[in-house]
Amino acid sequence: MTPGRKFTWAAAIALVITGLLLGSCEARTGNRVQAPPADHAGDAGTEAPYVGKVPLVAGERLKVVATTSMIGDVVNVVGGEAIQLSTLMPRGQNPHAYDPPPSAFRTLERADLIFVNGFGLESGMLDTIASVATGVVVPISAGVPVQEESADQHGHGEINPHVWMDPNNVRMWVDNTVEVLSRADPGNAAVYASNGSAYAARLTELDTLIRDGVAGIPVKRRRIVVDHESVSYFARAYGFQIIGAVVPGTTDSAEPSPSEVAQLVDLIQREGVRTIFVGATTSRGLQALSTAIATEAGGDVRLITILTGSLAPKGQPGDTYLGFMQYNLAQILSGLQE
Repeated sequence: MTPGRKFTWAAAIALVITGLLLGSCEARTGNRVQAPPADHAGDAGTEAPYVGKVPLVAGERLKVVATTSMIGDVVNVVGGEAIQLSTLMPRGQNPHAYDPPPSAFRTLERADLIFVNGFGLESGMLDTIASVATGVVVPISAGVPVQEESADQHGHGEINPHVWMDPNNVRMWVDNTVEVLSRADPGNAAVYASNGSAYAARLTELDTLIRDGVAGIPVKRRRIVVDHESVSYFARAYGFQIIGAVVPGTTDSAEPSPSEVAQLVDLIQREGVRTIFVGATTSRGLQALSTAIATEAGGDVRLITILTGSLAPKGQPGDTYLGFMQYNLAQILSGLQE
């Protein structure tokens, strides 16, 4: 690399980082609903709150809210026609940066139950939920074995909130949902239990499908570079190693330095990485930075889109949680083929 090119590259990186920070900053608010105590940050999480029977008149259904499309899909499968479900985040929305509009306040106020992911994922809406919700806020990820990412140079050591990237964790979502809905609406407990059991079986089949697909990839090629640490649970479950991330954190508003970006470029070149996996809902700044890194790394490095923070629009591959994971499996296998 010539000195002139080195200067241009550093300037370009600085501009992209500035755009990334200005375009997708989020407050690092604590999750009062679910965040474990600091000295237990690596534990399984907090217990689900007590949920009592909701007084419903004849023909009335539980009013349930889910924050993300993944949670909404799971709760919808378990609750079926016995609940009235609203999902706050539209499909395609970056969950790290979502702030609910005033139109969502009434929905939250009327809800009997509000299912959240927790672990800081919904940091942009927690204050709103706390101020207007009259029902019970349910951390659907309660009991899930969490991963705590090591602290970076900025001192951010935090629980990775992307637990849904492992379908075995989503089975725990199903168990939690069945339990909470059954307590709130015991008259339909048998329905919830039946729906949950059938869906859990499909999640087990999904886990087997992923393991069978991954088995065809040699272990030495299961080394991946991602936009941010959104696939750590998938990697741990299925034997992948994340050797690099464009931004060093569990949200796409983390702050990479020019030196960190340069180190990543060197790593991609040294390790012969040919693919950077980028989430479909990541910020424009992060997508631009990922493209710049792929270009600078040279060779045939390409970006491959995976679904991370949202289900796909209805009618497209990945528009249910099962389809979401199947789509990601196909994309990852494609990106790692010789």
